[in-house]
Amino acid sequence: MISTTNIPGEGSGIPKVLQPGNHIISINSIKLETPPYNKDALNIVLNVEGPDMGDAFEGFWINKDDESLGRHKGQVASVKMTQFAFSNATTKTGTVINRDVEIVRTMQSLCKALNCIEWLQAQDNQHETVTALVEQFATDKPFAGKQLRCCLAGNEYQNKQGYTNFDLHFAKSVKGSYGYENAEVAEDLSKVITFDPETHIRRKKTETVASFGDSNVTTSSSVGSDFEL
Repeated sequence: MISTTNIPGEGSGIPKVLQPGNHIISINSIKLETPPYNKDALNIVLNVEGPDMGDAFEGFWINKDDESLGRHKGQVASVKMTQFAFSNATTKTGTVINRDVEIVRTMQSLCKALNCIEWLQAQDNQHETVTALVEQFATDKPFAGKQLRCCLAGNEYQNKQGYTNFDLHFAKSVKGSYGYENAEVAEDLSKVITFDPETHIRRKKTETVASFGDSNVTTSSSVGSDFEL
């Protein structure tokens, strides 16, 4: 018999990686990363996963070194909490920005959205560094089983294979709209920013340079590092 509902290869063209846009996601893990351009700065990076895409979807291996763990059931991505890394700075108006305070403030916002603010309150004066605080969050996993509705923005770049990818981050809050919220909030009451590619995608820069002869050559410069799970 010929099946018209269980077609081999169906869904094979679906990207395994989340793209910029509005999504429902869950957090698999969290970590701090130091950007290559500033050894004193830190990014909060979430490894996230979208909804179950069904049997036709073939996601990345959960652990490429242990295939017995199976594959991710949804699209995945690494998402930075903010577009720019946290760092100590002083604004033009003289306001002092403290890296660690801003990280704790961002963790507070995330915990509120995940309805686990009690976890953060219980960590009061328990850690010497923000690194230890985030590591404890990663270990305790108060985010497990919870989902966020979000708007993912991205910096476009070209990977080593020549494909266009995105360095993802939550869209910046603006005028009462936010980059993420608890997914249990009714959709008609949602305050998550509506994705706009003109606003939320930063395209890779291109420039035209003179070449030999009369022709021109267009080159691209990346705005992010190669994406790896």
